[in-house]
Amino acid sequence: MKNKDLKAGLASVGSSDRTTTGKTGEQIAVPVTVALGTADGKKYVYIGQANAGATLSVLPGIPPPLIIAHHAMYAMSCLLIPRRLLAPPRSASNTPARATNPEPARYHGTGVAAEHNPMARITATVLYLYLTCPSFSAGLLAAEGEGAVWKDDLPRIISDVRSETFAIRAKATAALARFVDRHGPAAEDALQAYRDDKDADARRAVAIELARIADMKKDAEIFAWYDALGFPDPKGKPFGRIASSWWKQEDKTQIIYTYGFLVEDRLDCVRLISQWREVTVSKKGDEENRHPAFERVDLAASIRDLCADLNEEAVSRWEPFRGMHTTGSRRMELLMMARLARQLGLFRESRRLMALAAEATSNRGQAADGGAFVAGVKEDFAHAMTWEAVLACDQPEPTRESLLHRFQLILRNFPGSRHEAQVKEMAEQLKLMIKEDEAHAAKPPKEWDKMTKDERVEELIYRLRDQDGAQCCQPGECDIFQDWGGGGNKDTPAHKLVVGGFDAVPALIKILDDRHLTRSVGYHRNFYFSHYVLRYGDCAVRIIERIAGQSFYHGRTTSSYMTKDDAVDATRKAIEAWWADVQRKGPEAVLAEAIRKADHNAVNAASKLMETNAGVALKEIVAATPRPSPRRRRPQAHRQTEAAGPQAADRVP
Repeated sequence: MKNKDLKAGLASVGSSDRTTTGKTGEQIAVPVTVALGTADGKKYVYIGQANAGATLSVLPGIPPPLIIAHHAMYAMSCLLIPRRLLAPPRSASNTPARATNPEPARYHGTGVAAEHNPMARITATVLYLYLTCPSFSAGLLAAEGEGAVWKDDLPRIISDVRSETFAIRAKATAALARFVDRHGPAAEDALQAYRDDKDADARRAVAIELARIADMKKDAEIFAWYDALGFPDPKGKPFGRIASSWWKQEDKTQIIYTYGFLVEDRLDCVRLISQWREVTVSKKGDEENRHPAFERVDLAASIRDLCADLNEEAVSRWEPFRGMHTTGSRRMELLMMARLARQLGLFRESRRLMALAAEATSNRGQAADGGAFVAGVKEDFAHAMTWEAVLACDQPEPTRESLLHRFQLILRNFPGSRHEAQVKEMAEQLKLMIKEDEAHAAKPPKEWDKMTKDERVEELIYRLRDQDGAQCCQPGECDIFQDWGGGGNKDTPAHKLVVGGFDAVPALIKILDDRHLTRSVGYHRNFYFSHYVLRYGDCAVRIIERIAGQSFYHGRTTSSYMTKDDAVDATRKAIEAWWADVQRKGPEAVLAEAIRKADHNAVNAASKLMETNAGVALKEIVAATPRPSPRRRRPQAHRQTEAAGPQAADRVP
């Protein structure tokens, strides 16, 4: 049927309208399994029974609208699960009971007699595969939620655990483990009834499973803490991957995929939830791979395959982990994947992932130790999120409001982290800058040609907040000008302030201690958190150095910056001394003195003086160039003698 006799919003249903009669001709209740797909993409499974002309009622826990009004529906005979569950329910005497009026069939139900329909077992295989399709996992989990059938299954399992036959007992113990794997903590109440069983093997087996359930409940508490952090929820969204980059070497091309949960699929890009954040991946591709498409991946099957032989090496090789491009620690990754496994009903796999997470290390190489696990994970999250928030400052797209939200989220969720002081300071700066943006928008500046020199300098200093520098190598430092080899954009606020020359120096000296954020980020190495957002003061000192033709701040390391090293006072003192000399002697005289010193500033000073007065510059360069010492003739004569041979030895003076 399609769009027929269904409540609004339902898109499709798989069912049958055949009636079934018993041997005496009366109509009987028949088990029904109906797979439903809603117009908004959600999938549900109805598992119950129907009488002729009846309205199917919905099992508790199945989301509405799943009521189908039609004549007797016979959905492929019976609930189609493995053959052992298709047997008729057993009575207390362990003999098959007649299915004259069977209870509603469940996914793990007692099953119903298949003799009502000779095609039952063939149909069983088809619908079983259909029901176990990943797209219907959410419906299956909902159908399993009540767990009423456990009362029928569990006694038989426990009875077999008590058996004196080793093979039967071993098989039953494995079945009990699968029972807990399937139902998780919800199986606890049913198992508690056998906790004090008279049989020692049964008590032992139940105690083991109750201990596993206790671990699962602890995991659930950690997952609840994670859910309360306010991260995007991927539940109900398809998981998959999209090609995001291509790495070529000779004739081979390696595709780099980004994995995540699909939020939106546009013509030009896709939005994914990858780990704890949303990312946007372009569909532009490269010359050979145009417009890559989002490919769905069976996450449940992928997790099962990973957990089949779970170890640290297997996790490192697992492509979805590598394709989520995380800055987090391994235990963070494992925790998030364990949570997803739990949502998919993979309780065993979720527990195994959490056990491995407890043994994993953080980004700083620190292993978790029992009760410190949650505290360690919190610190890892704070570290990773601070790192990514700082990286976001290097991009022109994120608004200052969105950046502020990132830092406030870290402060709210992870108080007391080792980055708290840095995060708090950056959040305060962003609040101030947002207010300044609002005031600047409320009172737009004059047209550029109508501004005075001072007004232009003031406006350019305001625009330093969007100065987008870059780092060309590591180790190295961030260059706010980005004009290596004469290229790059020369229309930035920093370039214009250099063009303004000495008129901009007084205002630049005033902002040497200004900690307003820019869009420039430097680092020691990009594979660990050494990143630092350059401030107005860091830009000011580099601009003044270009104007002056000499350096005033000398970093202690390749990743040093003036505001980062608290070197503002010493740098300001050096700049003010230079500025006083410029005002007293004039720029050319100061540059000439710098050339004559022949130190690390001489080359830049010579280049700067060549721009204004090439003649004076050449004169000073020649004067500062040290004269070579005269060569000693004797060593030279000895070299010539060696070249001429032993006969020339007597001719050496």
